[in-house]
Amino acid sequence: MSDTSYKASPHNHLEILIAVHCEGNLTDSELNAALAKLKRYSKLTVADAGRTVHFRFERKSPLKNSEWGYFQAHRRAMGLVMLAGCSTAIDVALLHETFQKKKEVMADYIFDARCFVFGIDNALYLQQSKSEVFQFPDVQSWKTSDRDMKDFLTSIFYILESKRLQLAADKSDRPTLLVTPFEKSQSSSSDNDSRNYRKKCLGRWKKHLGDISLLAGLKREALQSYHAALDLLISANDPVWIGGVLEGLCVVTTVVMFSASTSMPKSPVAKAANKQVLDPRNLVSSKLTSTSSNDELEKFCIQTPDDFVDRYKEAVINYSKSMHMGVVEFEACIKATKVMALLKKAMQAAEFLQNAVYIALKVSDEERILKYSVLADLYDDIGFHRKSAFYRRVAAMQCVAPQLEQPNWHKCYNLLQGTLKGYNLKLYNDNGIPENTNDTVFNGKFSEFGWPQVRLRVLYELVFSSRRIGNNRTANRLMAYLLTRMHSHLTESEEKEACSTLEFYSHKTNEVYRKKDEDILATLNLYTLPVATEVNPQPLIQSLLPILLNPCQQSKSVFLFTPLSYQSAQNHLQHADFRWCVNSPAEVQINFHNPLQVHSLHVSDIKLMCEESDKNQVECHTVSLDIPAGTSVNTTLVVIPKRSGSITITGYEVHVFGIVSHCLFADMAWVSIDKYEVDILPEMPVLELNEECFLQYFDVNTIQSKPRLTLYPGERHVLEVPFTNKSNKPISHFDVEIPPIKVKNYVASKFKSSMSPMALMKSNWLEIKCTGWENCLPLDPHTSATLPIVIKVGGFNQDKLFDSQSSNCVVKVKYSGLEAAEQNWGRSLPVEFVATLKPCFIISDISVKHNSKQGWCNVSIELSNVSDYNVTIFSAKLTEQNTDQSDDTKQKETSLTLAQLNQDESTVLKFSMESIVFNESVEDQRVSSRLIDESKQHRIDTQRQLRQTFNDAIDLQWKTKSRNGALNLSSFSLSVENVINLLRPPLYWDFIFNDVPLLHNSEVSALVGDPYPININMTNITGALLTIVDVELEIFQDQYNGFREWNMEDLVLCVGCQNQCFENIEPGKTVEFRCTLIFLLMGHYHVRLRRNSSHSGSVYEVWTEGVKRTLSNQTTSELFNYREFSPEIVVVANES
Repeated sequence: MSDTSYKASPHNHLEILIAVHCEGNLTDSELNAALAKLKRYSKLTVADAGRTVHFRFERKSPLKNSEWGYFQAHRRAMGLVMLAGCSTAIDVALLHETFQKKKEVMADYIFDARCFVFGIDNALYLQQSKSEVFQFPDVQSWKTSDRDMKDFLTSIFYILESKRLQLAADKSDRPTLLVTPFEKSQSSSSDNDSRNYRKKCLGRWKKHLGDISLLAGLKREALQSYHAALDLLISANDPVWIGGVLEGLCVVTTVVMFSASTSMPKSPVAKAANKQVLDPRNLVSSKLTSTSSNDELEKFCIQTPDDFVDRYKEAVINYSKSMHMGVVEFEACIKATKVMALLKKAMQAAEFLQNAVYIALKVSDEERILKYSVLADLYDDIGFHRKSAFYRRVAAMQCVAPQLEQPNWHKCYNLLQGTLKGYNLKLYNDNGIPENTNDTVFNGKFSEFGWPQVRLRVLYELVFSSRRIGNNRTANRLMAYLLTRMHSHLTESEEKEACSTLEFYSHKTNEVYRKKDEDILATLNLYTLPVATEVNPQPLIQSLLPILLNPCQQSKSVFLFTPLSYQSAQNHLQHADFRWCVNSPAEVQINFHNPLQVHSLHVSDIKLMCEESDKNQVECHTVSLDIPAGTSVNTTLVVIPKRSGSITITGYEVHVFGIVSHCLFADMAWVSIDKYEVDILPEMPVLELNEECFLQYFDVNTIQSKPRLTLYPGERHVLEVPFTNKSNKPISHFDVEIPPIKVKNYVASKFKSSMSPMALMKSNWLEIKCTGWENCLPLDPHTSATLPIVIKVGGFNQDKLFDSQSSNCVVKVKYSGLEAAEQNWGRSLPVEFVATLKPCFIISDISVKHNSKQGWCNVSIELSNVSDYNVTIFSAKLTEQNTDQSDDTKQKETSLTLAQLNQDESTVLKFSMESIVFNESVEDQRVSSRLIDESKQHRIDTQRQLRQTFNDAIDLQWKTKSRNGALNLSSFSLSVENVINLLRPPLYWDFIFNDVPLLHNSEVSALVGDPYPININMTNITGALLTIVDVELEIFQDQYNGFREWNMEDLVLCVGCQNQCFENIEPGKTVEFRCTLIFLLMGHYHVRLRRNSSHSGSVYEVWTEGVKRTLSNQTTSELFNYREFSPEIVVVANES
């Protein structure tokens, strides 16, 4: 039986076999170069015959293969080429002898032979005497290879052509019977004369003629011979040769339909180009050429693909009828499979391959490996990748079979690598990126392709074989792949063993796996060991968080939509809404999950990765952690930016099982963002609060998270807040902002002066003010300063007991360095505390009464001390003069202590004070009628101003041993009577009787009949113009029984006008009323000057008149008398 050609192809039937033998000391490089020259002549065009002839050069061509040349001519070696290396004359002589012996052995089969000798010198080269032997110094010196080989191959062709013509011209009726090697011992002469025998002989010769015609490049003659042979052999019932004829027909059909260099049928355009006119006489001519077109040849070929498959199957079936045709049958199956692959008939090809598997051949261990490898390749060609992986794995196991003395582990490893595609194990290009499923991330179910246990077995075999060849790095990589992709299919014991083995070998090799040039496996990134389930970049801590110093300078587009704004919205998820600063530690929180069942993962050297252009702009710190099985751990990765601009975080780097993994967020389908871009601001200083010194101002026993400060109404507190610049950058910009103070559900309105050296915030009871911070600038590195914060409680109604109120107070200190401030960026340090208001006093009543002293009033305040302290109440503006009205000249500079109250003690504060001059800024001297009907809100606002003026005039304050404050009366509501008594009259009266000035109600003496001059000066003490002042001198006698006598015509004589009218009295101007009185009878006479208010016109008077009208139904007009009369003089008239 001949040797099996596992690379058999239908085109082998067209190729003339040339046996190549190597002798002598020819080196491998020289041999390969010589073989390369030979293979250039695998296709030769014979110009004289007009044909293209194909040749096949094979080094391993046993003689027994040529014995099958009559059955299939392409198996016969028709030429011999010997390549030899010689350096001496003896070597050349021995080589000639060897060459001659080889020719003698193959003389029955070969037509011609050549011997090419390399390595001889020039002297020996001249001794060449044989025409078939060619000598050259080396392979490169073989310049005549083209002529030598063409002459050699052309001679073989013409010898073959002559034999073909001889066979075609043979008309013998009794030709000899062509037999296969196994038929030689079975032949008998019992039926040599039978008709069936003659048909068999003729049929076999026709079949042989078809083979030779095909080798000679005559496809049409080959088809005619095969058809004629088929008819004869079928009638003679010669199954083996029928199979050979059918295979020949299929081969010619394949050659016609498919070119040798392509796997696709020739296009109709190519067919039309090659179409020629067919001469019917050439069908039986012995001078046929190969110029016939494929369209003409197709008439003699198998017409349909189904018929083609049937013919090939029939050929294989006929081969299978003889036990000696195993090699031919196996090769026919291989050829059929290749043709079926071209026809895209995978199922039919699989049938041929399956038949080849069951053919029992006596082969060596090496051939057995080759057989399964070839079957695996063919299954790959037809798309049966899993089947291919199965036979390739079988071949790999044959490489290390127990009966082998020297197992080939390298070949086993290489074959196992070829199974990866069939089992969907993408080791070559799999870099660890999981698929977009939750099972991928947490359970490792990255694919449902194939059987997991089979895939695990293949991976284990790859790991074992790689360790046997000493490649521990690759074994670790394969084991890591197994854990990454298949850990959900491992049992607990298998998982423990795999992890332990991987850890052991990773420590044993003492190296971190990195891809090298010789590695064929892609770098594996462990995306799922562990799994990064969440990635959250964090803003800087509150004390380091950058803020806009002036938010108004931040430009905003006025357009509703622009292309740039759309692009910004598209990238919003990738761009962080916060900023980091140079040299300020920033954090990115990543949640890692360990999907393993029992093994705890040790993850080391975790750090963030940035884009290549950002690597020099950021310093990434590493962390290590242990993640228990089936749990998640949240870790914080720290980065420190080194340059301003922006950085883009693309992933993280992690070391697990000695493998460095570069995991990109873009490859994590379960993470919503591909990359994180963060803007980096210039380096800023760091301001720190000295809490130890700051807390000394607050309650010692407080347990709240914020310091608590207890305040009382009217109290003023100053906090000296200490700061220290902890950075290496000076602070060049400093500003203070006080946000709105929150009082329970009430938010106070905000007033802020941000760019002036004062910040102010008022609520309904609390006022915070910061001044003087400009004295801190510039604040050099590592130096300290203090910021004064003034806290004042005011504007709180203290007329009743109230519950304690608390307010959250925040003072934001904005600061920045020079470079950051130019870009409008800085930092803010909040000073936070809780202010608690407690009641101190309860003011029960305030009463204002008229004082007999012109321009003065009497005030009494009833209050109670409800605080926890003994309190002293004093006035910074009142003196002892305010308690002694009789002594007008007594003036003292010191403050007046009004009361000292113990806890829960009440008292009434009594003092006198000058009336309030209420000035309105009205320039119009004429008052229209509409001013009389001023709105109620206007009077309310006017009264509020009056109360504040009253509070400022007396300036009541309180103090304890450690506290002090002001007693605010501006929020206490005053009655109308109190308001009237508190206001100073618009006119100041200077009453001069008989040249004696009288400022108050006085009693004087007079003689009956003597004239007494009266001068009354009236001064406008308001800030408005008094348009009309109509006055009348009143003289009456009071009976002290409720009756007054006004008829004084017979008692008093008035010289001068008793009624006078003054107009347009400017503010501060004085007018004079003059007259002379002569008393005619003795008695007590009351004299005063009355002002007629019905003619008043100033705004001041309009307001007073409005109050009068308001109170017309509530009180008498006597309430206002003291405002319309001058001081009243009682004149006691006597006769002597």
